[in-house]
Amino acid sequence: MTFYRRLPLKQLYNARDLGGFPVRGGGITRYGRFIRSELPDTLTDSDKAFLKDYGVTLSLDFRATRELELSPSGLIDESWTHYSHRPLWSLEVAHGIPESSEQKAKDAKVPRSVEDTRRLGGIDWVAVYTIMAEDNKAWVRENFEAIADEPGCVHFHCMTGKDRTGIFAAMLLGAAGVPDNDIIADYSVSQIYLLPFYMTYRENDAAFTGDPDLSLAFYRTHPETMQGFLKHIYGKYGDMRGYLTSCGISDEVLEKVIGSFVES
Repeated sequence: MTFYRRLPLKQLYNARDLGGFPVRGGGITRYGRFIRSELPDTLTDSDKAFLKDYGVTLSLDFRATRELELSPSGLIDESWTHYSHRPLWSLEVAHGIPESSEQKAKDAKVPRSVEDTRRLGGIDWVAVYTIMAEDNKAWVRENFEAIADEPGCVHFHCMTGKDRTGIFAAMLLGAAGVPDNDIIADYSVSQIYLLPFYMTYRENDAAFTGDPDLSLAFYRTHPETMQGFLKHIYGKYGDMRGYLTSCGISDEVLEKVIGSFVES
């Protein structure tokens, strides 16, 4: 089996394996254990065959029900993998609006109307990610419990594969002991890989009309954004494992996830 850092797929541009990162104290993250991507709605037959051969046995969809209704995952009906819908926020989260945290969002100056947010320039992603992590601990716990006993490769995604997907990837990498610079680098590269995705969706979604202006906040995956999110986690919980424990994740589940993800 040949493993890849960025998967060579025709209709997924931001699909990446979380393997190959050094771990503090020795070791490396295992290839073929976790894959992150954007929405896999237009997969070719060859893309599906690749993912099957890569060993994907579970696909977690972090989008809201409305997002799923508008654009079903291409993996829902595939017999070789189990599809699991695990929504985090509403459709509006894709545009930077945390539905369940209105006052916090207001205080953090996160745009509240879809019209305003679709101007794409005023989103404070550190505030959004912090609200996401603090207000959805049960969601984090349930996902870690789901992947702990999964023997194959776990694929997870949202719409663009940079925000909901990005913080979940940071949680996995942080739990494994991957240094901050590598977590930040993994987050930041989405901005580059997603340009073809934005160009495709600009015809179908008002948020993506026109040629994408990657200087706008919506499209950016600034290193400083992930740095700010990690700073919050470390300041409040000490490290990523401390945060995950606060989500109610047992030591047994954490050890299963980390043990399956890190090799010497």
